[in-house]
Amino acid sequence: MNPSDKQTLQRLERAFWVIWAIAPIILIVVIVEIWAMPYAIFDGMELTDVSIKSFSSLGQVLAGIEFVIDASAYIAIVAMMHILVRRFTKEGGLVKPTLQTMKNIATFLLVYAFIQVMTYNINLYVLFKIGDLPEWDPLFYIDMIILAFSLTLFSLRILIREAINLREDADLTI
Repeated sequence: MNPSDKQTLQRLERAFWVIWAIAPIILIVVIVEIWAMPYAIFDGMELTDVSIKSFSSLGQVLAGIEFVIDASAYIAIVAMMHILVRRFTKEGGLVKPTLQTMKNIATFLLVYAFIQVMTYNINLYVLFKIGDLPEWDPLFYIDMIILAFSLTLFSLRILIREAINLREDADLTI
């Protein structure tokens, strides 16, 4: 690995530590904003006039659980990306443990894209049934960016595996 790439990876490593340091502040700001803004119903991307803070106690708990699920997923994604950068930095890039980390990230993202739709629909339905939302329409929107990123990682993993194999073959050739 050339010195410029190593330096870039070291900067990325520091950037991840900055993200971890400011994460609690960002989380608090997001919680305050989400609790005060109108609750999103994605039927034509309209917002209801109902905010989470006006929900019943059960409705607030359900909205809180949905938030915790989403926040946990994003924290897990950042953690796995941080692990990937650390592996690149310490092990010089193209090594087999990197492939496993990429596979873990891609699988997690793929599963999360579908779980997100299911949990959001269940949450909206229960909020409607307990009277916190005026209407309910099922959501069939899958986050295509997350899905595309997952599939891209699976593809890159194959390319990197082939590069590792070629490098190992070249190292064995005298």
